[in-house]
Amino acid sequence: MKNINYGPQRFLIETFQCHGLTDKTQAPDADQDATEFKLSAVLGSNTYGVCSNQFLDEEFQTIRYDVKFVLVDENTFSYEENTQIKIRGQEGLFDHTEKNTLTRVKG
Repeated sequence: MKNINYGPQRFLIETFQCHGLTDKTQAPDADQDATEFKLSAVLGSNTYGVCSNQFLDEEFQTIRYDVKFVLVDENTFSYEENTQIKIRGQEGLFDHTEKNTLTRVKG
């Protein structure tokens, strides 16, 4: 995640890249001290959207990506995400959901 400060506006931007898929998302209303925020990306958006390689676009097209982060403390955060995927040959959308809590460990 990357914090960008443009004068009075502050944006939190996340780029998620995995196996030929890129999601660009933003949380324009996240306060600097926010401990919880949501990010979304939608297929077809000209600004913060979903971009895939040809294979994924044809076979496993990502329609929407939503993620919620909760900052527990300076070493721990949790997330819940949902990705809506159109799988070739199947009716409706497949909802891939995931949640986890990550803690930084000292090496």
